[in-house]
Amino acid sequence: MFGWFVPTVTHWFSSDIVHRGRLPLLCCLVAFILTFFVTRTFVRFIRHRRDRGRPPRWWLPRNVYIGGVHIHHVTFGVVLVMISGLSLVTLSVNGREFELTLAATLFGIGAALLLDEYALILHLSDVYWEEDGRTSVDAVFAAIAVAGLLIMGLHPLMFFLPIWHDADSFAWRAAVGSAMVLTLPMALVVVLAAGV
Repeated sequence: MFGWFVPTVTHWFSSDIVHRGRLPLLCCLVAFILTFFVTRTFVRFIRHRRDRGRPPRWWLPRNVYIGGVHIHHVTFGVVLVMISGLSLVTLSVNGREFELTLAATLFGIGAALLLDEYALILHLSDVYWEEDGRTSVDAVFAAIAVAGLLIMGLHPLMFFLPIWHDADSFAWRAAVGSAMVLTLPMALVVVLAAGV
């Protein structure tokens, strides 16, 4: 009944992901989604055990303390994003696909850890379990949507770059450059006006 499914997915994966160089981006997205859900599960588990007064066990997920200071997982996310981001920039010159995929996967893990506690950075206080903490979830789903669009081959400048490359005069390039620069602020105005 579903004998067509595996060959279709295999063909799609080979032609649209691997041959178009989108494997690192896909691995980044998968790592991002898995890390977000695992992190949320662990944090809920830790809070549940703490609220019940159960002591932490060495084999169970628990909060990290260094010198009596609670280290939020956003800290590990920032470190991973910095290391993997620097690796991606370095490898972009002559890196192989395996190395780029590994760095992109680490970037996805770090970005998930970072965005899961984005509300803490935005509000500069521990609002993880409060209404303002929902900002983190919104940021995560926005990142997933953007990554999904990129995997499908859509990116914000795709309409401007062909015109830029074909433009012969300075005036055309200035117009295209201005349009590219104005696109992001206008998109932000639309999002803010909609109250998203």
